[in-house]
This record gives sequence, structure tokens and C-alpha cells, in this order.
Amino acid sequence: MPNYTYPDMPLLMRVWYTVEEPPPTGPPDASDVPCSLSPMTPADFFGFYQTSQAWPPGTHIIRTPIDRQFSDNMLIQAIGRIWPCSMFEIPSESGHMYVCGWSHEVGAGFPNHHQRVFCWRWVASNPGNPPYFRGWI
Repeated sequence: MPNYTYPDMPLLMRVWYTVEEPPPTGPPDASDVPCSLSPMTPADFFGFYQTSQAWPPGTHIIRTPIDRQFSDNMLIQAIGRIWPCSMFEIPSESGHMYVCGWSHEVGAGFPNHHQRVFCWRWVASNPGNPPYFRGWI
């Protein structure tokens, strides 16, 4: 029998629903939102990249409760467009920012119904280029 356990969300994040350009200005739209953050494996990264016309495919995955206000940058008519979209700070008050690439719901109708966000880490010193797995071993 499949296990439909709701994922652990041990971290708290701050969310800006629509950021025109980084870094976000003003207070977050939501604070202390439970989440988990995990790096995307190179196999997932390249598999997603080859099946999607989106750029960038992401470097991390956020799991969080359902929030339909997240805005991603998956605009078919604007491949390569990044802004505006949501940004996340994980953990809260850490200064570690993540850009929403694609947000979708997982497990609808089951006990594990939650939101999954493909994102990439935004680096203030290099805002034009996502970090794309620097330092993978």
C-alpha cells in the first residue's frame, strides 16, 4: 500500500509573492511559513531541463503547505523570462534567497497534499546567473 504521509517541514521561510527584480524590497507577504528545502540532484536537474522549455529548471526543491499566491515564471510565450515571480528566504532572517521557477501541487485529494516549488538560489554578488550546482561532488 502506498504511503501518503505529509512531508516533514522543519524550516520556516519568508515569502514575497511578486518580486519585480531582486532583492525584494519591503516586508514579506508571509512569514514563518513551514517548509523543507532540498537540493535537486544533477539527474533531476538535467531530466527536468530536457523535458521542459523553461529556463532555469532549478537547483532546489521547496515543499510547503498549499499557497496559491506563489507566482512562478513558467510563461510559455516568454521562455527565459524570470521576473516577476515569488522569492523565498529560507530559513527566515538568514539572507538565503530562492527564486520561484515552477510551483505546483502534489497529492491533491490525499493526506500528503502540499505544494512543491522548483527554485534556484539567488546570489546577490552574481544576480544574473543562477549557481547551477557549483561544487557538486
